[in-house]
Amino acid sequence: MVKKMGILLFSLSILCWGCMDLETFPDEPQITFKSFVVKSDGTGAQLIFSFTDGDGNFGLNQEDTAGVFADCTTRYNVFCDYYEKQNGTWVKVSLDPCIDPNIIPFYYRAPVAVPEGQYKAQKGTVTLDINPIYYLPSNYDTCKFKLHVIDRSLNQSNEIETNEFYKP
Repeated sequence: MVKKMGILLFSLSILCWGCMDLETFPDEPQITFKSFVVKSDGTGAQLIFSFTDGDGNFGLNQEDTAGVFADCTTRYNVFCDYYEKQNGTWVKVSLDPCIDPNIIPFYYRAPVAVPEGQYKAQKGTVTLDINPIYYLPSNYDTCKFKLHVIDRSLNQSNEIETNEFYKP
């Protein structure tokens, strides 16, 4: 009797576990700001954000540099827009490499996050080291970033922004 009860409880637990709802996310990546910390020596900063992606295609491989990924707007997947507080108003500083190839924008490549198993939805955390200079020289001392990401299907995420910070 005890053995039959054990088998029944085991079977019910497997059945219940198999029926558990899996987390679902939209196919478009969603990001959430975690932190932006300026290094104490002023040589760089660290940006941390979390992400979800419902169809499991977040991130870029090193070899993703041809085809659709060869364009200056899709060679990267993390796009940080730079803002300065100028006379009390936030102003976006234009850094468009498609217009001027001599400009070095705050664009980055987050690596591929490979989902395990058949369930493709993903969530994770991205840590970017922004070195060596994470700000632009100007007469203004307060700045911040606004950023978004794209996945390999070119779905664009929501936009988040960092806390404001002072240039060293």
